[in-house]
Amino acid sequence: MFSDYIAELDFDELIEQQSSVTRITDKNFYKFITALSKEEDRDSYAVSAAYYAFTGRRGLWIYQYEGTYIPFCWHPNVAGQILVFPPRGEKDFAAIEHLIKVLPESADKLLLARFKSEDILRLKIQKSFCQQLTFAPIEETVLDWQYPVRILSTEKIVKVQGHGYMQIRNHLRQAQKRSIHVNTLSISHLPAIKELAFRWAKIRSDDKNELIDLTTPYTQILHLFKQRNINLSGLVFIIDDKIEAVTLWDVSNVHTPTANIFMNLCNTVIKGLSEFAIKTTAEELQSLSIPFMNLGGSETAGLDSYKKKFIPAYSLDLYSVKPRIKVVEQIIKQVKYRKELWAA
Repeated sequence: MFSDYIAELDFDELIEQQSSVTRITDKNFYKFITALSKEEDRDSYAVSAAYYAFTGRRGLWIYQYEGTYIPFCWHPNVAGQILVFPPRGEKDFAAIEHLIKVLPESADKLLLARFKSEDILRLKIQKSFCQQLTFAPIEETVLDWQYPVRILSTEKIVKVQGHGYMQIRNHLRQAQKRSIHVNTLSISHLPAIKELAFRWAKIRSDDKNELIDLTTPYTQILHLFKQRNINLSGLVFIIDDKIEAVTLWDVSNVHTPTANIFMNLCNTVIKGLSEFAIKTTAEELQSLSIPFMNLGGSETAGLDSYKKKFIPAYSLDLYSVKPRIKVVEQIIKQVKYRKELWAA
């Protein structure tokens, strides 16, 4: 809505008056990349500059509190909502309370995003929080951690050995009956990839608005690929002189390098092509001494089922957490209590 857009402009102006807050732009993005390159996290997306640039495309900031910094951004899909990510640097979780205090938005418009179970525990044991705020995990219905993050071993995907990979081997044999040429992704490929994304979306919907919703994430990540400082790489898969699949990733984690797969798009009519793209990408990553590839979480059970068939090396549950001021919690309890009395 237009009113939400105006409110966001007001927020941007107010928040950037805070000396502890820095907006991430093309001019200072390299500093953000440098800071994240020193980080390690089981959720490798959480230390990926490309992930934050993609998710925070409507506005991305860093809050600095002593040796801790917190990325936060406008929700990419929900107008008027702020996503606050887990603290980085010294990871002082008390910094979240300080951030909430300086934000011009009320706590009910904030959502703590991509929090692991241990992150939630650290929130709850902060004594300062106990005085003013409560934190409750909520069901995620929009973003891609409704289902667990699936992280694959590149070595296992290259080998695809054992009974568990039987279905994938069968699909690979189907794909290998075709002549598939694999090239390194370049800017010259982008128009053909956008056309592939449109063909993929067209299979799923004829509605104009839905087509836009389905293709926008792909056009956004391809736009980031054109920025040379974002460190994205990829492969294209060509059949009969036509790009029929593409994979796109960056690499994060300083100690256990992990490729974050931001795009695994293919012509689903071609049997086994998706599995061929994943296996070929794993081969490329293994040649670069990258042991893991993160397929991310999923918004649907079907997509999660697809990722699980690759037998993840490990999976990771992530949560959205809603901060609430305790006074508000007490008022809600009192209202509910009075309603119960009236009902009786």
